[in-house]
Amino acid sequence: MPVREERRIPKGLELKRALDRAKMAALMTIGVATEKEIKRLFEVQGEPPWTPLSPATIAAKGSSSILIDTGLMLNSMRYELDEESGDVKVGVFEESRANIALYHEKGSPLTNLPRRSFMVPAQIRTELLAMNIAKASLSAALRGLVPEANP
Repeated sequence: MPVREERRIPKGLELKRALDRAKMAALMTIGVATEKEIKRLFEVQGEPPWTPLSPATIAAKGSSSILIDTGLMLNSMRYELDEESGDVKVGVFEESRANIALYHEKGSPLTNLPRRSFMVPAQIRTELLAMNIAKASLSAALRGLVPEANP
């Protein structure tokens, strides 16, 4: 006769703490994954590929790399986790760089700048991962197996 494994399910305050830890761990993992996906999109120059630079732009900047001159905007991409609200935000948070990122994300017909989106594709690509992480974290919390979250 097979031996049945007993699992202790946390209750009350212990369960709440386990769920809070699971939530924070999941949000941090989602933030890191989305940040990595944005940086990957810069490396591969978009998916689908971004519109190439015009010959005049290439001549002026001396490179055909799109959105990477100094690496300042790319290196400004990060995630922030607000433990109080439980929100995770990914992007550029310094205002002047954020405006430039938005300008490229949306494009501008007025200035003939094509859309070179990286935020929306990264979010779409990490949504399924986020759902799987949330499911696994909740399952682990209910089994009392969630480690402390370390931001």
